[in-house]
Amino acid sequence: MVDEITDLAKLIDKKRKALKHEALRDETNVTAAEGVAEKARIKHESLGADLERAISASRGETYPTQKGRFGMSRKSGAQVRFNVLLIGGVADFSCS
Repeated sequence: MVDEITDLAKLIDKKRKALKHEALRDETNVTAAEGVAEKARIKHESLGADLERAISASRGETYPTQKGRFGMSRKSGAQVRFNVLLIGGVADFSCS
């Protein structure tokens, strides 16, 4: 009787460990799938905005400029420097 209970305990322990490993593997798969889905959602939204901008441009309508992080417009460093020079009144376009 004791041997049967010991064997049953070992069998239950093996199954518990197997289920634990399967659950961890499944949780990892779900996390990875959620990451892929989030990237796809972001890309879909970005492409939708690009499509709207392209359609507006083809109709001759103006579409609001795309904003970067914190509501700042996306400009290159040269554009920002040029705007600062114009605003500051130091517009010197001579090449020395």
